[in-house]
Amino acid sequence: MKIVGSTIVRPWRELIDDATSIKRLLKLRKRLTELTVLDPACGSGNFLYIDYREMKRLEARIFERINEISTRKEEQRMIGFVTANQFYGIDINPLGIELAKVTMMIARKLAIDELKIPERALPLDNLNSNFIAGDALIKSEAMNLEEDRRNWRRPLLDDQGQPVAVNWPKADVIIGNPPFNGAKKLKPDLGPDYVNAIRAAYADVPGMADYCVLWFRRSHDHLPNCTAGDPVVGRAGLVG
Repeated sequence: MKIVGSTIVRPWRELIDDATSIKRLLKLRKRLTELTVLDPACGSGNFLYIDYREMKRLEARIFERINEISTRKEEQRMIGFVTANQFYGIDINPLGIELAKVTMMIARKLAIDELKIPERALPLDNLNSNFIAGDALIKSEAMNLEEDRRNWRRPLLDDQGQPVAVNWPKADVIIGNPPFNGAKKLKPDLGPDYVNAIRAAYADVPGMADYCVLWFRRSHDHLPNCTAGDPVVGRAGLVG
């Protein structure tokens, strides 16, 4: 919550609580259902689980505000439109990716129960396009920009079934707990070829920087700008 709360919940709560018209609240609700969140080192999906839960609560808060402002006697019932398909994850561990997809379906069921949303828990969402096993740091240079947009979702495995580089999906917000490792331990732990490759790909990151700093660098380069017109995007919350 230190990450999700400051990166997503706080700016959204401010917008929702400051809204003074139903039109504004409905616009915020639509934007919330379009918001995309990426964890590029997602493990089993814990950060995305918390984010899904909190975004469903934000959606419920929008309905509360609509009812507070509305002059109609009939209360607006919450209908959920924030879905698990707004969340994306990348991880080097294929097992972690499979667990993350299960985690998101658990989050969906618990949100339905907590908020009493008239959503059906079944069928389960197919999240194969959202959660991908691969190396999140080294971008494949074999694809041009248009191919990147079409093909980033393709699971990329080598002949031994090991994950290879994947391209990051478009995201409004990036959160997570990327792996850390001291610079002096990188070559012994990961091998000199890999370390030389990531250092070449992120030449502006100092050689003595911790491993996790590469995720900070790439997240910064990947995100859209945070603007006055859309202040909820272009935000990153990463543990370092």
